[in-house]
Amino acid sequence: MTDLRSHADSVLLQLSKMKRWDESSKVILEKANLLRTERNGLCGSLFFVGIHHARAITLLIQHRRYTSSLALLRPLIEAFFRAGWIKYCSTEAQLELLLNGQDLPGTTARRSRQLAKIKPHYGRIDAQITRIFGNTLHELTHGGSEQIFNQSDGITITDAHDLSNVYLALKTVSLIWYFCIAELLDSSIPKDLLIELQAARTRDFDI
Repeated sequence: MTDLRSHADSVLLQLSKMKRWDESSKVILEKANLLRTERNGLCGSLFFVGIHHARAITLLIQHRRYTSSLALLRPLIEAFFRAGWIKYCSTEAQLELLLNGQDLPGTTARRSRQLAKIKPHYGRIDAQITRIFGNTLHELTHGGSEQIFNQSDGITITDAHDLSNVYLALKTVSLIWYFCIAELLDSSIPKDLLIELQAARTRDFDI
């Protein structure tokens, strides 16, 4: 019971931090003017998808809709890494294909390796996500065994979520949420907004 209460308290504390962060980062983002290029338009739209997913996951967890919140983890993560690849790795020819409705080339693993070589922090984030979630993200999104046993004790239908996993999900969402906004500000003016964002993150998350 003590561990359960402790995990519940950790979730509530993280949610309160993310509420502050949402308010602070929204004000900062509204000041930004994205530089108008095709590359920024394409990757920026996906970074915004990531921000919307992050907000949705947070809201769902606030309302204890853990199953749906965890199902959005993979779409959030994929939007972030796909946006990063478009921003840093895509050629002009590949951008043209994307503008014409074609999907990103190659496999997810290949794109991730390519991105990590150019921007190592993407590789570190990828490794951290793998350490936390292993191969469960696909199951969480598509109704695999992880979702089955989050909603059942094996006999009856009941909420069986481990709140320590919900807390880890929130921490992961917080990290990617920050980097989605940081990448948008990196391609925007005025440039000092990135410093303002870093200060807000330090303040709101008590880093």
